Amino acid sequence: MGEVNVGTDGDLNGFFIGGKQKVAGTALGVVGYTRKDVSNHYKVTINSSQIGIVQALLQTDVKFNLASDWKALMPSAMQDLKVGINAAARGLIGTTLEAKAFSRRQWGGTSPVSFTLDLKLQAYSNTATEVTFPCAMLQAMCLPRVTFLNLLVPPGPSPYRVFGKNHLIADNLADRINIYVGTFLQFKDVVVKDVAVTMKRKFGLSGRPISADVAITFETYEILTIDSLNDVYDTTTGAHKV
Repeated sequence: MGEVNVGTDGDLNGFFIGGKQKVAGTALGVVGYTRKDVSNHYKVTINSSQIGIVQALLQTDVKFNLASDWKALMPSAMQDLKVGINAAARGLIGTTLEAKAFSRRQWGGTSPVSFTLDLKLQAYSNTATEVTFPCAMLQAMCLPRVTFLNLLVPPGPSPYRVFGKNHLIADNLADRINIYVGTFLQFKDVVVKDVAVTMKRKFGLSGRPISADVAITFETYEILTIDSLNDVYDTTTGAHKV
């Protein structure tokens, strides 16, 4: 397999310059699997406002979980009292004082969407921009950055954004990460929870691996509502709404 070497021979030193990835002083565009021989239906695009854009091949089925928590309507202290009252009533009149309505529950919240994507990176002409740099960029999305006075900037979005706008200087340092799965799903402002990179034991002329598997786990930063679920399915390709 032929290989085009990049200016710094793929050295990651100076890779992240000014908040964006650069190679040999030239800013990169989309890195990863950018070839046109595979339809975008089978690609995942991960767009980070601070790191850059990575595209990779989707390897497995897409599964994301939603969970809603429901709690007893009656406080726990009253639940204990109810047990004693029902026991006494059972001894006196043969039945409890329990009614079906007493078992009703109230909504206690909905969990964020959690999902893991299994991705493939494969080099055809440049192992740096097609494999190693995309892996480094995906890993960087769950790491803090060092800013002035050696203080750490957390990864991911800022909790202080209001109505989609930056209101503090700190907001501009935050990383807004959007995920586009094929051409039918999109998740905006996600949190990267875990990145597992497996470099394959086959190398190009530069000594870099020519392929890698990446399992990356995301969570939505906020819970979904019916309205925001519409946005998940309403991609630029005009996918249907629920």
